[in-house]
Amino acid sequence: MNALKKCGKIIAEGENWLSIVMFVAMIAVVMAIVICRYVLEVRFTAGEEIARYLMIWCGYAGTMMGFREHSHVGIVVFAEMFPLSWRPKIIRLRHILSTAVVIFLFYVALMCLNEFVASGKLTTATRIPTAAVYAIIPIAMVFSIAHTIADIANDYAPGGAGPPDGGKAGDAPGGWQRTPQAAGRKEAGGSD
Repeated sequence: MNALKKCGKIIAEGENWLSIVMFVAMIAVVMAIVICRYVLEVRFTAGEEIARYLMIWCGYAGTMMGFREHSHVGIVVFAEMFPLSWRPKIIRLRHILSTAVVIFLFYVALMCLNEFVASGKLTTATRIPTAAVYAIIPIAMVFSIAHTIADIANDYAPGGAGPPDGGKAGDAPGGWQRTPQAAGRKEAGGSD
């Protein structure tokens, strides 16, 4: 389990740096577009295309980070409808279902990427292969699968899958986070 955590930290650092570099590059390109358009009064078409592709890459980097950080808002709200004692089971189910969905999305993304590679199409302004632009989708799915598998391994490790009965929800190893609304219900005398 220690090797899994070490590998997870290395992957997380890589994701963080990838996101930072792409976001800074996107900001620089958008600033160049604005300067070209409004100061130099020329159109920077290639920059607009690059900014769009960087936005796609940033979005899918966010997907990887979302799986790592358990940012599934809808599932957290759903889980809060149940007693605290049910939450470890709900978290385990969430991780298993998330893995299944991401594996399916990886398969679909891989099929689409194969179509782009086979077509040999290039982007309009920069002449970048469209396969390179959309390669981030299966890459993001692979990292998301790794995160969900690590979550499942953590769930079935001793002490995994959410807070124990009466435990503090924010400290959960399985990704359980209590929203302020749920905390307010409990303080107001509502059931948890």
